[in-house]
Amino acid sequence: MDCAPEIVNIPFKPTPEGFKIWILVNEGYILDFMWHAKGDKKGPVDLDKSFLDEGFSKTQAVVLDLLLQKDAKTDERLYPPGQHVVWLDNLFTSVKLLT
Repeated sequence: MDCAPEIVNIPFKPTPEGFKIWILVNEGYILDFMWHAKGDKKGPVDLDKSFLDEGFSKTQAVVLDLLLQKDAKTDERLYPPGQHVVWLDNLFTSVKLLT
């Protein structure tokens, strides 16, 4: 029995059991993160569902949710386009996402 219900098991990872956390990092500093809830109908916690409605997968929606954040007061993007290099693996990448 797991110590916490949020512990996930991904059998082919070097450390198969643990917490899954989506993290946005810049030069070693954590800028934002999103917890992953275990279960078929769960996944990234507090994910902006509008990206799913546009046809993106949950993993692609995480990328968009974290990178397209806006300042609550000014409504300006926190991470302006054209000023960052984004590294993704094949779990996230699609032509639609890159467009």
